[in-house]
Parts: sequence; structure tokens; C-alpha cells
Amino acid sequence: LFTVIDEQTKMNWLCFGYPYSRAFLDQWEFVGLLFSLAVYNGLTLPVNFPLAFYLKLQGRKLSCPEEIQDGWPALAKGLRSLLEWSDGDVADVFHRTYEYVIETPEKKFNFDMLAKAPTIRPITDGDPSPCMVTNKNRAQYVEDYIFWLTGMSINIEFVAFSRGFFTCISPPSLMFLNAKELKQLVEGTQDVTVEGLRKIAQYDGGYTTTHQTMQDFWKIVDDFSPNQIKSLLEFVTASDRLPATGIDHLSFSIQKNGEGDERLPTSMTCYGRLLLPEYTSRAVLREKLCLAIENSKGFGVA
Repeated sequence: LFTVIDEQTKMNWLCFGYPYSRAFLDQWEFVGLLFSLAVYNGLTLPVNFPLAFYLKLQGRKLSCPEEIQDGWPALAKGLRSLLEWSDGDVADVFHRTYEYVIETPEKKFNFDMLAKAPTIRPITDGDPSPCMVTNKNRAQYVEDYIFWLTGMSINIEFVAFSRGFFTCISPPSLMFLNAKELKQLVEGTQDVTVEGLRKIAQYDGGYTTTHQTMQDFWKIVDDFSPNQIKSLLEFVTASDRLPATGIDHLSFSIQKNGEGDERLPTSMTCYGRLLLPEYTSRAVLREKLCLAIENSKGFGVA
């Protein structure tokens, strides 16, 4: 249902789903309902949408390159260059046609954005050449292209998603937030630091801040890469994101779970609890911890 829109940003967007079916639209409505329930219950989701997605949820029509900059940086740069070009007519340099094109694994579809009632159809040989983008119509072209990119091309999917999303959430309530705040509410924040986790960590079962295993644990985690820190957080809490309310509202505790170098760390994700055996050395702790967090998926008891 979702695709990666840009290899640079790795952000998600809605997949173009033509031809449409009732089951396909029901799927979108169900996904919207899951998003709605997550937000209502204060849960974050492992998605990464551009701000354009949240502007659309607020009922905004997007029309300028700045509004798609975070999701489509290369496209936004190209559209700005088109608008700012001053060395002759853009038709002779950019060779853009006044259409919106979608490529799927099976077919390529084009939309004549100048048509009064644009229809979806595959591109075929012998089709008449579309109108060219010129200095005269380029401003309108950029506005129309962004509208098709973020609106018309996924309108049916988005309407179905919105129907589910607004099941638990009142549309007017979103107007109290800007797009960045709404994104954080849905996705949480990915700025996870070792210092932040150490500050909120609780200890149980015999572990304390001065216990040798805990000192070894934090020295190991201090050397973790950002992705490893996210993997640790996901292993303990089932999410690699912090809640929208911040790290102070995250539950992160470490409990002693017996002794023995043959045992692996486990977790109780519903309680944000890491069950960590006491090992004989820091090297063993590092090996077992990395093995656990790099090979664990799922919810509940990981």
C-alpha cells in the first residue's frame, strides 16, 4: 500500500492502485482506522511520511515546491529551476510536456493536466503529442504538477484512508497543530540518544547504577551506532521511536534475569523492560546483546 518515494529521503507515500476494487479501498480505510486508533491511544507508528501527507490530512491543497521539499528534494529543485530559468524559453531547454506520468511495474499511465476531465489511460504509440511547458505556462504547470503529485494521482486512495483515519479523530482538531507537530504525533521522534535512555532508565532485580553489569552495559551502548541504538529501543519497547510527548514519557527499565553466559537477553515490550542476564565479562555481554537486538522482530515478549 505504501512505497518509498525517494531513495535519498526514504520517505513513504501512497501507492497508485489503479484499477480500483472495493477490497482495495476497504484496505485503505482499514489502514486509516489503524492510524486513527494509534493516535487516539498515544502510540507512534513506524512510518516516515513527508509533511505533504499531513498537510493533506489538514485539508490543504499543495501547489509550491517548498511544500514537497522534504519528500521529493530533487523534484522540488527541478521545479524551482524551471520557474527561475531566464536564458530563453524553457520549452527549448527542459523539454517538459504538460502531463503527469505514473509508471507501474505493468504499465505507464499519463494524465493530460490541461484536460477538463482527465482520465487514466496507458501511454500507447501514436498518441498525439501533449502541450509543451513554456515560459508562459510554467508557473501554472508547477502548481498543477504538485497538485497531481500530492492530490489527484492518489485521491481515491487518500479519501478511503481519510475515512478510516477520522473515525476516532475529529478533522477540526488537527487544525490546532502544524504539519510538523502532526507528523510527530503520528510518527514520534527518531532522535534517540544514549544520554536520554540512561537518564530515564530504571533498574530492578538486583541491578543498580553502580552494578558492574550496568556499567558494562552503558559502556557498550555508548559505542553503538545510531541504528543500533534504535534497534535496542525497538527490542525493549517494540518501537524505534520516542513518543510524541518526549523521552521522559518512555518506559525503559533493565531487570536482572539470572546468570550464565549461554543465555540471551529478552524483553517485555509492553512494559519497556529489558531482561538482562548477568554475564562473566563485558565481551560476552556485548556479543549476546548485539545478537539479541539484531535478530529480533515482533511484539509482546521479544
